[in-house]
Amino acid sequence: MFQRKGSAALLLILFLALSLVPSVGMMIFGGSRAGANEILAPRPRLRERDGTLNTEFLTDCSDYLSDRFFLRQEAITLRNRLSTDLFATSPSPKVALGREGWLFYAETLEAAPRSDAELWRAGENLKLLQEYAQSRGSRFLFVLCPNKASLCPDALRSGSPAGDGQRFEQLLDTLEVAHCSLYEVLQGREELFYHTDSHWNGKGAAAAADAILTELDMEGGFARGPFTEGAGHAGDLSEMLYPAAPAVETDYSYPFRFTYTSKYKAPNDPLITAEGSGKQTLYCYRDSFGNDLHPYLAESFAASTFSRKTAFDLTGETGDVLLIELVERNISYLSRYEHTYPAPERSIELSTVEGEPLAAKRSEAGALIRLSGELAGYDPAPLYLRVGGQLYECAPTESGFTLCLPELSGEAALIYQLDGVRYAAPLTIN
Repeated sequence: MFQRKGSAALLLILFLALSLVPSVGMMIFGGSRAGANEILAPRPRLRERDGTLNTEFLTDCSDYLSDRFFLRQEAITLRNRLSTDLFATSPSPKVALGREGWLFYAETLEAAPRSDAELWRAGENLKLLQEYAQSRGSRFLFVLCPNKASLCPDALRSGSPAGDGQRFEQLLDTLEVAHCSLYEVLQGREELFYHTDSHWNGKGAAAAADAILTELDMEGGFARGPFTEGAGHAGDLSEMLYPAAPAVETDYSYPFRFTYTSKYKAPNDPLITAEGSGKQTLYCYRDSFGNDLHPYLAESFAASTFSRKTAFDLTGETGDVLLIELVERNISYLSRYEHTYPAPERSIELSTVEGEPLAAKRSEAGALIRLSGELAGYDPAPLYLRVGGQLYECAPTESGFTLCLPELSGEAALIYQLDGVRYAAPLTIN
């Protein structure tokens, strides 16, 4: 009897000791770090910034501790490893398991195809951006980076790619937007992509850079190498699943000779400037695919700037070449964010009927005035603002419209098309 009680007491003590490890470890060693793309709950505040009592203080404390307890990442890694290895199931809603260790962004397999109207809004924004860039003497080029799932279908375990890239590129042809297609260059070439990352590797970026430079009538040849194998790359998808022990893959580096002119820290810096051996200048808006791509472009231009901004401001420097690079899964960014440039003036006659009044918000956009408003449901046809006897074309957004003007005076009306009828809706500007 005594022996049984002693064993039970020992197990109870062991259980209590293990239960204390997360909290005691946090007190001694500090909180757990954030995993890939993870945003931890902020430190709880007893009072709000306005001095009032924070009624959610205890909930905030719980969230803060849940995100930072000791060995949290190790516990997540162990749980996820058991789930993927034993049950072939990804516990992360963001990561889909492929064949033979391949990982994919789940949204690129499960998302419903975008509507024609969604793609039109994105394409129309590019058309307007191109028009303004060209008016300033810049050559414009849009580069769509296909989702990895769209290019490596043989590595998928189930399902099919839910991409819209090739439909979008066909629309860009119709809209006469200059773009570089990477599908033929990268299709089925699995060696150009990381298995456990959503991006291409160094060789894939080199192949993409060559295609871009060819489109710009410039010399490339980076894909021929020589390449040096890197020490290892931890994939972003693997870090989501196994934050304490992500898979490490071989990467490939090229012997670049360009120099950074910004205080370079990492390839995902929000702003990077460089000097290379080319003759032209480049201004590039890019996303995470630009991490491996930008060195090849920096090598090829005399001066280059790479910005991570998702709202493009064309009132500043645009370079000899203005390049916008965006991954397929984020096509909607083109119409989600409000871009800054003077709206083009149009000299066309429009026959309209009076529509219901709409509200618009006025704000400052540098030296310009921005008007933005909501408009539910309209045909994929150009939007116009009539003000002061002038007609300007608006940029369509996910929720309505936006445009920038040097000045704003007089009565304004938004002209849009719905079911084939063109309406002129008086604007109330706040």
